[in-house]
Amino acid sequence: MELNEWKQKEFAALAGSFEGAEAIYVERPLILHVRVTDISFDDWGAKAKATDLLQPGMHKVSQSPFDIFFAWEAFAFTKGEWDTPNIPQCRFHLFFDASVVRPAIQLAAEANRTGSIIDRDEFLAVVREYHQRGNRERAKPASSPDLHGT
Repeated sequence: MELNEWKQKEFAALAGSFEGAEAIYVERPLILHVRVTDISFDDWGAKAKATDLLQPGMHKVSQSPFDIFFAWEAFAFTKGEWDTPNIPQCRFHLFFDASVVRPAIQLAAEANRTGSIIDRDEFLAVVREYHQRGNRERAKPASSPDLHGT
């Protein structure tokens, strides 16, 4: 089984848990509270719609819902996060895990009380803590393809 087939199979097993879920969408410089819907995928990759939930203290977008899409080659995911680490110029993250979503909403609410917007550095501290707890394990299960041909 090649890598893209494996990713598609793994994503298919998780896709239902993401449908309708709230998440924190991050694409520099934006940090948004969104709902993810209309998830679909095929041999090329996956796509979905993100609807800005207009959280006070977070950024806003001019068009909502907006499409997000990614080729399997550029996309990484776990049960708590979507990421495009292979395209740094337009990298985005979606954090679904409550240990990121709840604190982000709290940070936005605190910023809103002072007439400000969520502080990126404070939010990134939440993300670092999430990653340090090991919630972003990308270890391949035994069923994953051998990426090095050995």
